[in-house]
Amino acid sequence: RVRNRRKQEMRERKDRERRAAAEKHQRQAEAEAKAQELESQARERVQERLREERASERQERERRDREQAEREERAARAAEDLRSKALQRVQEREDAQRQRCMEQERQQAEARAVHAEENEARAAELRERTKERVQSHARDARERQAALAEAEERRRQEEQREGLMRQEQARQSQRAAQARAAEFRRRQAEEDQARARLGEEECLR
Repeated sequence: RVRNRRKQEMRERKDRERRAAAEKHQRQAEAEAKAQELESQARERVQERLREERASERQERERRDREQAEREERAARAAEDLRSKALQRVQEREDAQRQRCMEQERQQAEARAVHAEENEARAAELRERTKERVQSHARDARERQAALAEAEERRRQEEQREGLMRQEQARQSQRAAQARAAEFRRRQAEEDQARARLGEEECLR
């Protein structure tokens, strides 16, 4: 009877061990399946975030490109407008100068004719008027050069402002990209920690 009881106890112990081993194996299989599911979900979330990031960055690039094209178009129109106005002013001054030269020549011819007929005082007066017109021509030439220089300076300043704006936008885009990358790494680390804790809890059970 003692031997039979011991055999029975041994069989029962082996049965318990087999059941325990089977349960442990089942728990491990369930834990592995759960871990694989979590990992698959995490990968899918990562892929989704990456797709969203790429779409956002593409939209941002397209927006910047559109804005850049618009700024360049405005700058080109402004520069062309400045050049057109400057050329128009130059043309107007040249036309006026031609008229003055023609008038000056006419008056000089008149002065020569008058000089032959009238006294030196009249001739001196005409020479003074001619001198004043020559000085006026010189002033007009200086003003024309100043207008051209002013137009060129405005164009240069506009180009400089556009360059500074492009640099600032590039810096802002870089800072935004760095912030998104840091946030992505932080979320990834949190998910890795969560998966590790879940794996540990499953193993303990």
